[in-house]
Amino acid sequence: MNNKMNWFNLLFLLALSCLFSTRLFAQSEVKHGFDVEIDPIAFALNGFSLHGGYLTGPWRFDLGIFGLDIPEWAHGNEGFKVSARGTGWKADRFLRGLSDGFFIGVEGNVTKTSITHSLSDDNRSATEFSLGIRGGYRWNTGLGNLYVTPWLGLGYILNAKDVTINGEVFKTSPFQPFPTVHIGWTF
Repeated sequence: MNNKMNWFNLLFLLALSCLFSTRLFAQSEVKHGFDVEIDPIAFALNGFSLHGGYLTGPWRFDLGIFGLDIPEWAHGNEGFKVSARGTGWKADRFLRGLSDGFFIGVEGNVTKTSITHSLSDDNRSATEFSLGIRGGYRWNTGLGNLYVTPWLGLGYILNAKDVTINGEVFKTSPFQPFPTVHIGWTF
């Protein structure tokens, strides 16, 4: 078995064990509801973000769309411009069993990544599939149904490949850390 598959298996098993071990911390109160949230950092990076969530007890399930221009300092390849547009899903488990506080979860994304060589404007696009784990804190602000959620994810791109444009190589790491903050409203 190759090294990438070993890492993927380890990541997947870790996420599953974390999700199911949180049952010990859950309270028995069951609430249902919906929320909508955005990622202001994506908007600041010439992108967009819109996610809809369904809350049931200690669980939150999310479907969303996103896009952003990835700064050079984040992708680490000098002389390239990168943008990403995609869709994804998330399943989170709140540790206290309520829809606030600390949570852990899993996520999957399908992303179209466009890589442009800065000097020539030649570009290549690739559709990437990723799975990952995430964790964060959802803070209900007390201002109506407004909440703020800082979180950190670690994704694994299943089909990561280096890209060559005009003889220059854009190196793609299969691991993708992703820190951000979402702002949302519950219904």
